[in-house]
Amino acid sequence: MALFYLEDYAYKDIAIILDVPVGTVKSRISRGRSRLRGILLNDPSAREHFAHLIRQEE
Repeated sequence: MALFYLEDYAYKDIAIILDVPVGTVKSRISRGRSRLRGILLNDPSAREHFAHLIRQEE
């Protein structure tokens, strides 16, 4: 997720760096997003702070 969101790499570039298919990159980023969402939803202060984003994705 760091290469995609923080370093602004494209899926294709991340795939080359990690030597994996583009589909693997996409699925790992998706899984990471889901895990982060779960962590944030279980933290009351984070849930309050990100409530507007959570509503958008539901």
